[in-house]
Amino acid sequence: GRRTPEGTTLSYEPLDEVVVLHGVRCLLPTRAMFDEIRRLEDWRDGVVAFDMGAAAGVTSLQRVTSLAAERTSWRRSAHVREVLPHGSEHVRSPPETRLRLVWTVDAGLPDPHVNVGLRTHEGAFVCVPDLFDEEAGLVVEYDGEEHRRLLRRASDAGRHERARDVSLEYCMVTAPDMRAPDLLVGRLQRAQIGRASCRERV
Repeated sequence: GRRTPEGTTLSYEPLDEVVVLHGVRCLLPTRAMFDEIRRLEDWRDGVVAFDMGAAAGVTSLQRVTSLAAERTSWRRSAHVREVLPHGSEHVRSPPETRLRLVWTVDAGLPDPHVNVGLRTHEGAFVCVPDLFDEEAGLVVEYDGEEHRRLLRRASDAGRHERARDVSLEYCMVTAPDMRAPDLLVGRLQRAQIGRASCRERV
């Protein structure tokens, strides 16, 4: 019978991980993440929420997994356990998470390295790609709004050249690509399978 202010959602849950910060009662981050994933209907949104919490350093895959294992009887706890196997502690933005899910889930491709620094055998820096398929020698990057700035464009061009200098193939994905997932899946599969086959022949 309580009124719910506009823009808020009222939820009744046991609260046993509360701290007071500056006079405000707050949930500890791992519990807050557990609740947020349970709240979200789309499992991909849940993966994005976890990835961004991990990127901020406020929780970890191990901590949320442990809490979910302790709360198996809680409402939608099973939803959390379905989401977490897709989580990553190395993603830097929501579009990167969604691109990774298209790669692994929709395209069925092997788990890529995420934001791992690449260097030559001599130690020279090459790039830090969003996704990297080591078997295929394929770099996959999400090209968002921030990439359109002039200085970022120049930096991107240099990164592309360094990658190609060490025989890595570049695959750029844009926001419009993400809105056509069927086409994107086919493009990623062709790029990965084609590159992997070429490297096997070499």
